[in-house]
Amino acid sequence: GGGKRNGHEYQGDGQDGNKRQKSSSSSNMQYTDQQLQQIANLAHADHRMYSMPTRMAFPFDLLVRSLCPNIIGNDLVKAGICLCLLGGTSPEVSGIEARSGMTIRSNSHMLVVGDPGMGKSQMLLSANQVAARSVYVGGNTASSRGLTVSLTKEAGGDMGIEAGALVLADRGVCCLDELDKMPKTHQDGLLEAMEQQQVSIAKAGVVASLPSRCSVIAAANPKSGHYNMSKSVAENLSMNGPLLSRFDLVFILRDEADSDRDRMISGSIMGRVRKGDSQRGNNHQAKQLDGRMASA
Repeated sequence: GGGKRNGHEYQGDGQDGNKRQKSSSSSNMQYTDQQLQQIANLAHADHRMYSMPTRMAFPFDLLVRSLCPNIIGNDLVKAGICLCLLGGTSPEVSGIEARSGMTIRSNSHMLVVGDPGMGKSQMLLSANQVAARSVYVGGNTASSRGLTVSLTKEAGGDMGIEAGALVLADRGVCCLDELDKMPKTHQDGLLEAMEQQQVSIAKAGVVASLPSRCSVIAAANPKSGHYNMSKSVAENLSMNGPLLSRFDLVFILRDEADSDRDRMISGSIMGRVRKGDSQRGNNHQAKQLDGRMASA
């Protein structure tokens, strides 16, 4: 049979009718002039910001340069953040693997270790702002229950489950700053969530598993203040091996003396300061001109 439902034609019943209804609604999507202008500005942003050789490069380079542009350099770290933001495609499992509950995670986890003042927190904040669903957590104030799940007693005496940061960031990104400040007892709560993409709880008669299919982007400082190249990453962070093995990408940032790089960073900072001063000066002149015209 056929007919109309909510203004959309359909034929037959079941799944085919639902598919036709969804395709019809998606084809009738309308955009406002402001949305079209924003899409056009985004599509042609590289033409105004970069030179012709840069525009002809691979588009992934443009994504890397667009992420946290205030931080000069560290392109490999930004590329890793982009990969974590984009994620991957979860492979389909069948047969024995599907019956056994075996899953292969598609999200990548990333750890940035480096000396203080290298812009690690700024890059994490940029990833938090870019991602459609993200949660930013400080390791010095986070606990195991705050990252995973916790039990609460409701008014009627029943037990309720409150989701933590990893569960709230499901299908998104969880940015974990100051990982080295987190106690080791609380770090163990990350193991299951980062590998199995779920958080299990069995307490007070409550047995449940909540999904946590998110990418974890963490930043940490060495325990001695500066990274010691003669030691491993685990020794510099005093991190146990199981947790370190969960990270697919590990980047080491060192604050080394480099006159060219320091000159580039200082020039970028001074350029932003001059640009801000010139804009403030133009705004002040425009206000004075408006005042004169109003008085006249």
